[in-house]
Amino acid sequence: AALPEAHRFFFCGPAGPTGRTAGNLEEFHAELRTCAPLVLRHHLGRHDFSRWVRDVIQDLELAAALEAIEDHSMAASGAGLTERARGEILDEVEQRYLSSAVLV
Repeated sequence: AALPEAHRFFFCGPAGPTGRTAGNLEEFHAELRTCAPLVLRHHLGRHDFSRWVRDVIQDLELAAALEAIEDHSMAASGAGLTERARGEILDEVEQRYLSSAVLV
C-alpha cells in the first residue's frame, strides 16, 4: 500500500528535490537502487533514511540498522563507501520486507 503524500520519502540532492518519491518500501528500494550518488550521500549525511523508517514506517529495528549504516558511511568519505552504504541499505530492506520475486 502506498503512503499518503505527506508521508512519502522525497529524494533530494544538494541542488534540491529530484522529483522522485517513495510511498512504500518497495518504491524506496527501487529508487535507492538507481538514485545518483550525490542524492544518496545527501540523505546519508542527514540520517534521512533511518528517520523515515523510524517515524513513518515505524520499524525500529530496521531504522537502527539504517542509522548504523548512515553513521559508518559518514565517518569517512569516498565514492566507494557511499556505494557500499547503498548496498547495505538495500540488503537490509530486502531481508526484512522484500521477497526475491519482487526484486527480479
